[in-house]
Amino acid sequence: ESETVAQTQTQEETDLSNNSRSSIADKKMEELFSALEKLMREEHIYREKNLTRDKVASLLSTNRTYLTNIINKYTDMSFLAYINTFRIEEAIKILSEKDNDIPMKAIVDDLGFGSISTFYRLFSAATGFSPSQFRASLSQEDKIA
Repeated sequence: ESETVAQTQTQEETDLSNNSRSSIADKKMEELFSALEKLMREEHIYREKNLTRDKVASLLSTNRTYLTNIINKYTDMSFLAYINTFRIEEAIKILSEKDNDIPMKAIVDDLGFGSISTFYRLFSAATGFSPSQFRASLSQEDKIA
């Protein structure tokens, strides 16, 4: 019986040790995700054309596999989908500005999209409108109001 108690205690100690390692890993993941969010929201690194996982991982002093795992854990998205979410959000803001007549090609280039067709496809998927339709619908609303 004393052997069973000793085994139970050893297992509990192992579980506690694993839990603390797990919480340290979770804390590290949270900190890295927070640093990534800061790079995106404050430094707007998503605007860089040809932004790669390697480049972002390097900025965060981690590796690309760990970066991918963090993005997937906290957003349920791939690296590229995560980056493009920020690009589309900013495109919506730009196209929502009154009297905005920035050419689509300039918006595409400024936000780091690889091609205008990718931008149109992602924008349409996110909003249900092409960028031109979105812009036109807002200017129609302004005329009505």
